[in-house]
Amino acid sequence: MTLVSISIKGKTYTLSRKDVEEVFKRLEPEQLKGKAKYYIEFNGIRFPIKQVIAEVTGLPRLRCTPTTS
Repeated sequence: MTLVSISIKGKTYTLSRKDVEEVFKRLEPEQLKGKAKYYIEFNGIRFPIKQVIAEVTGLPRLRCTPTTS
């Protein structure tokens, strides 16, 4: 199984593809706001990046910003 590590605010999170797919399966996508150019698409459904990162890491949404990753 391939694992990916991401760091946010100095803390490292190690995730597998299966971990992330399980989050997508139970997650209801929030509406993309404004002129959102970036999103994550899973099975043809677009999810806001911050929503996905918050769900897979357990971090509050406020900590999921481009400057903290």
